[in-house]
Amino acid sequence: EYPLGLMGWYRYLSMNLRYPDKAVRNNIQGKVVVRFIVDSTGFAHDLTAISGPEELRAEAIRVIQKAIWMPALHKGKKVNSWKTQPITYKLESR
Repeated sequence: EYPLGLMGWYRYLSMNLRYPDKAVRNNIQGKVVVRFIVDSTGFAHDLTAISGPEELRAEAIRVIQKAIWMPALHKGKKVNSWKTQPITYKLESR
């Protein structure tokens, strides 16, 4: 999970997630789901967008890969684990 909790994750996204220009121009919104491994040091690897609009996928992968995550624990030891993280893109009404 993200070390600062859900509110920390939202804060991180608000500061780091960019809405791709092409998606804005074409009014593309939606949820991108990214699957990845969090290694025992908290870094994300093997990221793949498994669903969502194609125009939004690369940015979702970029922002997730940039984050540092809390590794999973197994019997008190930090281990690699799979994680699935959704990111919702929504354009504000103008």
